[in-house]
Amino acid sequence: MRSAGAISLSTSRLKQVGEKNLLKPLRETAQAISNELGFTVRDDLGAIT
Repeated sequence: MRSAGAISLSTSRLKQVGEKNLLKPLRETAQAISNELGFTVRDDLGAIT
């Protein structure tokens, strides 16, 4: 059980780090797509409107 917990914790941490590293490129991609489609990306909540 201890090893499963460690794997779970590591996966959670990896996901957290991955999301942080991917956030900027994903936002840039979303902005580019939105610009092409005529939408705007709101910085305050990160919501595409």
